[in-house]
Amino acid sequence: MKNTLQKGFTLVELLIVIVILAILATLAYPSYERFIRKSRLENVRSELLINAHNLERFYAQNRTFEKFSATDLVQNEYFTIHFFDYQNTPEEKKNPSASGFLLEAKPNDGYKSKETCSVYLDSDGIFWASNADCPGYEHIDQK
Repeated sequence: MKNTLQKGFTLVELLIVIVILAILATLAYPSYERFIRKSRLENVRSELLINAHNLERFYAQNRTFEKFSATDLVQNEYFTIHFFDYQNTPEEKKNPSASGFLLEAKPNDGYKSKETCSVYLDSDGIFWASNADCPGYEHIDQK
């Protein structure tokens, strides 16, 4: 009598492996999305700090922010960065002046569906966000 060993997997075994992989992928995807979002927010935080440094250097040379060109701002792939005059209240946004600045990073049009918060940095070095669901930032209402 010949003893033949069959090599390979049955269809049921392959389906079980595929189901297990699908379950693992379903569980891992939200964590991956949170990681990507947090990375993008940390990246924009870094670019806001670079822009603040450039604004402070400009102020040291000119004693005003009024003629700082918006084209000199370092931009982000997912956020658009703007700067404004800052009069101790986040609600007051005017043209840049000698009194201070407020940097604002808002999600780009193509990224707005995935990101809901805008990130701010003022001339005092304080970071905050417009949304309570923004990891790593304190929330302040922007009315």
